[in-house]
Amino acid sequence: MVRAQQAREDSAARRLAQARMDAAQAVEAAAAETARLTGMSAPGTGSRGAFLNQAATRDAAAATHAAAVHRVRFTHQRVGVGLSELSSAAQARRTVERLSERIAAETYAAELSNQQRELDDVTITRFGRTSGGQA
Repeated sequence: MVRAQQAREDSAARRLAQARMDAAQAVEAAAAETARLTGMSAPGTGSRGAFLNQAATRDAAAATHAAAVHRVRFTHQRVGVGLSELSSAAQARRTVERLSERIAAETYAAELSNQQRELDDVTITRFGRTSGGQA
C-alpha cells in the first residue's frame, strides 16, 4: 500500500515537472509573440492591397499572440492543479505510512505480550503459583 501511494506521488511529481516545463515554454513563446507584434509597423500609406496585406498580417500576429497568452494561462492552471495533486498524493502517502507504522507497532506489542505470557506460563508451570512468596 505504501509503495502504491509512493508511485502515485512520483507520478504526480512527474506531471507537475512536465507542467512547469510547458509553462516555461509558453511564457517564452508569449514573450516572443509580444516582441514580434510590437516590432511590426503600422500599416503604411501604400496601395490599398499593400495596406490590406499589412493589416491582415498584424491581425494574424495579434491572434497568434492572444493564443500564446491563453496558453500561458492554461499552463499555469495546469501547474496549480499539479501542485494540488502532488500535495494530495504526499498527504495520502504520509497517512498510509503512519498507519503502517502504527500497525507494525501494535503487532510488535502484541508479539511482546504473547512472549511475556509464554514466559509467565513456563514460570508458573515450572515453579507453581505461590501465595505470599511461599510455595
